[in-house]
Amino acid sequence: MTEQEIKTVEALNFMGYNDLREISKSELDLSFKALSNKMNPNTTTIEKYKDGNDYIKLVSYYNYLSDIKRTNETIRNILDPSNKTYDYQDEKPEIKQEEQVVNDLKPSIVDSEGRRLPEFSDIQIIDRPRIWIIILSFLLPIYGIIMFIFSRRLTPKASKWYLVFAIIGFVTNFILELYLIKMGFF
Repeated sequence: MTEQEIKTVEALNFMGYNDLREISKSELDLSFKALSNKMNPNTTTIEKYKDGNDYIKLVSYYNYLSDIKRTNETIRNILDPSNKTYDYQDEKPEIKQEEQVVNDLKPSIVDSEGRRLPEFSDIQIIDRPRIWIIILSFLLPIYGIIMFIFSRRLTPKASKWYLVFAIIGFVTNFILELYLIKMGFF
């Protein structure tokens, strides 16, 4: 076996392909995503992968195997050594940088103003106003204004409701005070 054939078999075994067969790009991508979630030292809870060495090895193997045409030709040459149809010296595959591979897999989270937000894997923000905050915004308009200021970036629709009901509460309070002054209660 040539050096490239040995490295291809090693990479395939590390990626979880124990039987030697041709693979597709989407199959390789799915394997990488699954192993990446498990081995990434930033997201894993498994102590075995905390040092990040396996993750770096995974990224380098993924980059190596990402030239599917070369990988499948190498597998064909291993399976049928008498029919060498591929010359290993001709091509040099493009290798992606680790950051680019990881960034390609992460979805971009952008707020309504176009700024990138921190990426959370388990948290989903629901932009729906809470009825009790609307009631408090109406009864205590300053609370509604404060809620608008602090929640407008993460939940823009809900924060607008809080501001609207704070304004309605302020206007209602003002009209009620004028009426009570006119009636002589103050």
